Amino acid sequence: MKGDVEIQRLIWSNGEVNQLQKELAPEGRAEERPIAILFCDLRNYTSMSSKNLTFDMAFMLNRFYTALGEPILMNNGIIYQYVGDEIIGVFGTTGGTKEKNCTDAIRAALGMQYALDLLNKTELRDFNITLKSGIGVNFGRAYVGHLGHPTHRQFSVIGDPVNVASRIQGQTKLNGVNILISKSVRDSIKNNPIMIGESFDADLAGIEETAELYELIGFKDMDLQLELQASLNLMLDDEDKFAALFYNNVFKIAPQARALFRRNMTDQGRLLTHMLGGIVYSLSRPQHLTTGLKKLGESHVKYGVKLEHYPVVKQAMLETIDMTLGENKTEKTMDAWNAALDFVIDAMQNAAKAIDMRETSINEQQEIKQAS
Repeated sequence: MKGDVEIQRLIWSNGEVNQLQKELAPEGRAEERPIAILFCDLRNYTSMSSKNLTFDMAFMLNRFYTALGEPILMNNGIIYQYVGDEIIGVFGTTGGTKEKNCTDAIRAALGMQYALDLLNKTELRDFNITLKSGIGVNFGRAYVGHLGHPTHRQFSVIGDPVNVASRIQGQTKLNGVNILISKSVRDSIKNNPIMIGESFDADLAGIEETAELYELIGFKDMDLQLELQASLNLMLDDEDKFAALFYNNVFKIAPQARALFRRNMTDQGRLLTHMLGGIVYSLSRPQHLTTGLKKLGESHVKYGVKLEHYPVVKQAMLETIDMTLGENKTEKTMDAWNAALDFVIDAMQNAAKAIDMRETSINEQQEIKQAS
């Protein structure tokens, strides 16, 4: 066949990645898999409903679901269900070690706390309401698959670990804490990288043995992914503004770099912010990130980008992040972006150097042939 060809990206958003992960689950049966399960509940929903218009509650719930759903998707998880004012996230349905799945779930739980705090400070401040949540995280072997009537199968996760995660979440309110994890989650993470507050022995409904629960405070050391994820949405709240500020900083540092940008700057800026977000999301899937950065470095060589341009990009990006975050930035946040940019730039530069070495070798071989 001949004629015009239209190219369309198959995956448009991380929500579609979420859907693709569900489609990898067994069809028509369930398979037992080791997974981490996260239950997040919006506190005092009933009392808020009685004091606010239905339209306002729908708006707040949608913002709650969106803001707190992102950390699940950022950490290789699936948004399994919304049940009333609850969000359920599942980690490890497509594989992964128990340590990675539990670490992803813990990072998501902490990210949800960051996201809720930001939501209260920004979009919900005019409602004179402060949303609070309780989060419970558990790990175990559960059954994952597409189950139901032959004409209406749904992605399902069933088993005791799911029920226990729900009960753990219920204990957060009883014990006055924000996040509780089970002993199975704590024991799945090596080298003790997390900060634990109080511990509790709880009798959970339907569970014979007393459960050991632990209050999750955070990571002991800076967690690169968490810091980047927590700042990303605030940075890119206005993507066009962020991109314009970045390119202004680039041209201020290196006016000669303007010659490299021949395309529509608005489109160029949107490509930049999409790439930035993609890198942060891909940190939870490192095997894909390295390959992507290699190809990105190779493509930039074709655009005329030289090795000496990369320090300019890094300086301009750090200045843009600093200016955009303003009073919301912390020393940890800036350290995380500095380290992330070093990683990205090194990977892209290595790809560019490999091309340069190949071209040099080809030229030398051609000179030898001509000389002989």
